Parts: sequence; C-alpha cells; structure tokens
Amino acid sequence: MKVLTLNHKFNLLGVASSFLLFYTALSNNPWWTVYGGVGNERTFSAEVSPFNISVEVLGKPVMVPMLFYLTMAARLSILLAAATTLSGSLLINKPWSKPLISLRGLMLPLLFPIGLFVTLNLASSYANVSLPLIGRSTIRYTIDYGGLG
Repeated sequence: MKVLTLNHKFNLLGVASSFLLFYTALSNNPWWTVYGGVGNERTFSAEVSPFNISVEVLGKPVMVPMLFYLTMAARLSILLAAATTLSGSLLINKPWSKPLISLRGLMLPLLFPIGLFVTLNLASSYANVSLPLIGRSTIRYTIDYGGLG
C-alpha cells in the first residue's frame, strides 16, 4: 500500500478514479442510442446516458422537464463524489481524509453492470429480442396495415 500512496503523500488510485469520475460526469456522449423508422428515415431517436437524455419524434425534440432535473442531480452527485475523492486522496495525512476515500464507493461501479446485465436479459426474454450489453443490434418489425407491410 505504501507504493500506491507514494510514501503516504497522496493516494494514486484515488486520484486516478476521481479523474475518471470527472470525465464520466462531464462527458455528454450518449451511452445508448436507439433509432426507429422506415428505411433511412428516422421517425424516432433517443440518445441516453445517466447525465443527458435526448429524444426526438418526427424530427421534433421531446421535452420532459423532470428529465433535466434528474440528469442534473445524477451529474452533480458524481461530481461531488469525484471532488471528495480527489480532496481525500490528495490530502491523505489529514484526519478527515480517510472517510472521503472509502471503499463503499466501489459498490456503484460493481452493481451497475450487474443490474444492467440482469435488466437487459429480463427485457430480452420479455420482448423476444436480442438487446446487447455491448455492441449493436438491429430489430426489424413489420406492421401490417390495409394489406400493406
């Protein structure tokens, strides 16, 4: 443990993890994208991450005010966690720094992929489609209307 703290000057793993948290919270790139339409025409698109949700239907944005506040709360929570981890990791000799770099923060990164995997498998079995955890999937539906498909 002495190597990872550089002779008890600062916590190297804590600094690295806080920078990853800052990058994740400040990135506006979508984690998931969903497009729907006929041929090359997109009638529906959704770009989703815990920090930004963008939905368009027929080329018009769908605004749900509550989503803005939920994503802002998620972003601020992660930024707060990153700031406290960084300060606790840089000021390792202070008596108040140890609770700021607790291992309890590892629960979210461990439970999130497990929960995502379980939820995708449940959704896949319910909808009879393949929803990938990583990669791309195309689902084709044909809607019959008036003898046309």
